[in-house]
Amino acid sequence: MQLACDVITEAMTHQVDAVIIVSRDTDLTPALEIVRCRRLAHVETASWEGASSIRFPGEHAPWCHRMDEAPRSPSATTRTARRADS
Repeated sequence: MQLACDVITEAMTHQVDAVIIVSRDTDLTPALEIVRCRRLAHVETASWEGASSIRFPGEHAPWCHRMDEAPRSPSATTRTARRADS
């Protein structure tokens, strides 16, 4: 709940240009939808390769970065980003 509140607050006060959530927690979807629909910040997600990702009902899925299991350093794990619905 706190993460969702922080995402909305920081986007509304223009503290961020983009929000990238590394989570499959669908409780975050409403907060991300608010940020995206009001064009407060660019929204992307990230998840482990093979895992499901957050989707917005009735819309294309946000850009999703797929990550390998190992090694777990940001520079080594991020693969080519693609839409979660592709």
